[in-house]
Amino acid sequence: MNYYNILQIDENASPEEIKQAYHKMARLFHPDNFNGSREDAEEQMKKINEAYKVLSDPEMKNKYDEKMRAKEETDPPGQKKSGEEHTSEPDRDDSCVPEPVVENEISGCFSSCLSKIIEWIICLGVFCFILNHFNVLEKVRDFVDTSPVSDVLEKLDTDSDVGEMSPETVVKTYLKDIKAGKTKSANELFSEDADKMFHKGTVREFNKLINHIYYGAEKDAPLYPLFEEIRKFSYKIISSAKEGDKAKVLVHIENCDIALVEGLLMQADPDEIASMSDYKLRRVVRKALEKYKEDCLIDVDATFVLAREDGWKIKKIKPLKRFGKVIVGQADELILALNGETVDDTD
Repeated sequence: MNYYNILQIDENASPEEIKQAYHKMARLFHPDNFNGSREDAEEQMKKINEAYKVLSDPEMKNKYDEKMRAKEETDPPGQKKSGEEHTSEPDRDDSCVPEPVVENEISGCFSSCLSKIIEWIICLGVFCFILNHFNVLEKVRDFVDTSPVSDVLEKLDTDSDVGEMSPETVVKTYLKDIKAGKTKSANELFSEDADKMFHKGTVREFNKLINHIYYGAEKDAPLYPLFEEIRKFSYKIISSAKEGDKAKVLVHIENCDIALVEGLLMQADPDEIASMSDYKLRRVVRKALEKYKEDCLIDVDATFVLAREDGWKIKKIKPLKRFGKVIVGQADELILALNGETVDDTD
């Protein structure tokens, strides 16, 4: 081996330079720091230690230098000199010592990057599992929808000419209000003649009934998870059009059909379900929601008709029956009220 090449120093290097070079190479190839395989690091450290042991001892160094000079004199013309090759002992193959630094650093860097990528993939998989298992995204969405910050942002979406909420914002605010149980503020978004939607009853009674269905059940009630689920209905503005003091906003609304979920649940084993404790039944209901939710959806494309009075106000929702059924996920109380010819779905 060529000890000078291993420590990457000149043959005339001073004892201090030899020592500094040793420490530098030892740090680079220490098994705990080296980016390549541990076996390569340990093999290279053996050569580094051997080189330093010889070159740091004046007597051993002189003998080694004499041997290298004698080898140079016997080498055929054109062969590389000792300072340019990677081996030192005449009976050792020159190829046994690699050009370590560049190749090993590249290999180590690749291995390190690959390891980091695998770690990130695993972490991402765990993160996605947690999000899905605990419905984190839905909870964040519900929080954003009902938070004061969201209310402020909605109010910033105004008709620039009069500084009032746009028709789209009025509709979104109404849906958020009933989702959050803010019946009073939801009522204030309707026009004075909005009660004409109903043959019997009023907007206030309609919104109050929705709120009762959403929040009337006790949390320890067996079917509470169903009512908790329908409060998570989703909606999307499809289109909006204004003509003078009138506007129409088309909204797609989607919800879980809890009547269908309940029906599928009861078909499984009615006798067993009837004998369950409230706690166990709530767990069964939650599992049924997870299993059937995607197959038990109900939706509607509802048109909100608005008129500009003191700002934009909701005058009519069409079709009101279907809208009501979707909003409460086919819950019995509202369905009975709607089927009692209490609403007018004509234009």
